[in-house]
Amino acid sequence: MRSLIELNELRDTIVEELKCMIENGKSEQRELNEEERASFDAKLGELKALDTEIREARENQESITKKFNQVTMEKKEFNLLKAVRNIANGNELSVEERAFVENGKIKLPTERRSAIVAGANGATVEVEVKDMFAALRDNSVLASAGARIYTGLKGNVKVPVLTGATASWEGETAAAPDGAAAVTALNLSPKRLTCYVDISNQALIQDSASLQAAIENDLAMAVVEKLQKTVLGNGAGTLTQPAGICKGKEATTITDFKGIATLESKVEEKNVGAISYIMSPKAKAGIRSLTFPKTTSLVYAGGEVDGVPAYVSNSVAQGQYIVGDFSNVIIGVWDVEITVDTMSQQVNGAVRLVVNGYYDAQYAHTDAFEVGSLS
Repeated sequence: MRSLIELNELRDTIVEELKCMIENGKSEQRELNEEERASFDAKLGELKALDTEIREARENQESITKKFNQVTMEKKEFNLLKAVRNIANGNELSVEERAFVENGKIKLPTERRSAIVAGANGATVEVEVKDMFAALRDNSVLASAGARIYTGLKGNVKVPVLTGATASWEGETAAAPDGAAAVTALNLSPKRLTCYVDISNQALIQDSASLQAAIENDLAMAVVEKLQKTVLGNGAGTLTQPAGICKGKEATTITDFKGIATLESKVEEKNVGAISYIMSPKAKAGIRSLTFPKTTSLVYAGGEVDGVPAYVSNSVAQGQYIVGDFSNVIIGVWDVEITVDTMSQQVNGAVRLVVNGYYDAQYAHTDAFEVGSLS
């Protein structure tokens, strides 16, 4: 089918040809001969047929435009509590719930996302779901200290890491030497981190925004705390759990500022980027009692240790702290699944939400960290 633009261009061409035939006859002061008259009539017939086709094309375009203008776009936000209630009670799911429920499981992205679905009466619905892992960025000391967090991953992921690059001075035409750089890849693969929360049937029938926010926050924080404790620990790592950043590291006992400065320099000698501290509450209490040599000025002041940003977390072993360049911590986050279990807590008048999140952590340079201990 020819477009309206093509049809109009063809019409203009035919009109010009007809004008030329008429002008030629006038210039020669004569009537069109039989052959010219037949050609003129044929062109005139083409023009009439073309006008009919143009009119139909315009009517079709106007019809499409009218239908498009009648389409409405609604905006709705996914309501976790309502979706859980409908699944638990076997109710029909709403349009926005069907966008994120599959085979009875609620599948939520770990970044704010929208889904476009067909609604009632020809309406189109844009369903927005909250970032279920905002707590990792907003409340995680790892994120605050500079850890790299990749959300919304699909399948296994390779993260390239460049190490050992060197440069040298050479003559204008001398060949560039091998920079001795090595590109390696850190493999991130989804590992299941699970938790659950029980919601009473009485709470479930409420339409409370604050209750929904509390449930979402409890679920997210349970995952965040376990993930942080694993990353900031010394676990060896398995097929189902990432290793800790302190794996194979012995904590150095610190008693004064010299010990603080020594560990800092050991990290900085590795040619790392900006460093930070993450410490347990007990380690913070110990460091707060330390002063700079020959002064009464405290080593810990204004949320910094020796001018370096310091963060406090119960995820670090009590009495210990970690100093290093936390941009070398790479965390992968895949989407979250929530299963609504209506059976296991039925006698207690509750519904259990089982959350399965998928995460992994790798470290670009494990020597970018040191561990200190204050008794």
